[in-house]
Amino acid sequence: MLNTVKSYRSSIKMGYLLIGSIFTILLFSCNTTGPAAMTLAEQIKGNFKGTLQNPGGNTSDYEIIVTEINDTRVSIAPASGSNSATFEVNLTSETNGNVTSIALKASSDILENNGTFVATTGRLSYAYHLGGNDDKNIEVFIGDKQ
Repeated sequence: MLNTVKSYRSSIKMGYLLIGSIFTILLFSCNTTGPAAMTLAEQIKGNFKGTLQNPGGNTSDYEIIVTEINDTRVSIAPASGSNSATFEVNLTSETNGNVTSIALKASSDILENNGTFVATTGRLSYAYHLGGNDDKNIEVFIGDKQ
C-alpha cells in the first residue's frame, strides 16, 4: 500500500512537471508582439547613388540622402554640393500586381507623382520640377540604396 501511495505521488509530480514544461514552452514560443513593422520612412531612408539629370546636364555616381521627418514624410537632399534640389515628399504605399512600392509626392510640386521606391530592389526614382514656367525645368534621379 505504501508503494502504491508513493507511486501515485510520483505520478502527480510528473504530471505537474509535464504541465509546467508545456506551459513554459508555449509561453516563450508564442510571441504575439513580434517586431514592429517598418514605417514607410524607415524603409526608404538612407544614402542612394545613381544618375542625376537636370538642366545642367547628366551626372553619374551622384549621391543623395533621404532623411526621415516622420513615419510618412522624408527629405531628399544632395549628399554633397548642390547639383540637385532639396525638397520634402509625402509617402504612400502602393501595390501593382505583386510589387509593393512607396510613392513620393511633394505637395509644392506641379508634378502629379514625383517618384517611387521599391524596397525589395532598393531602387529609387524621382522627378522634381525646379520651378518657373518652363515645363522642362525638371531634375530626374534614378539610383540604388547603398
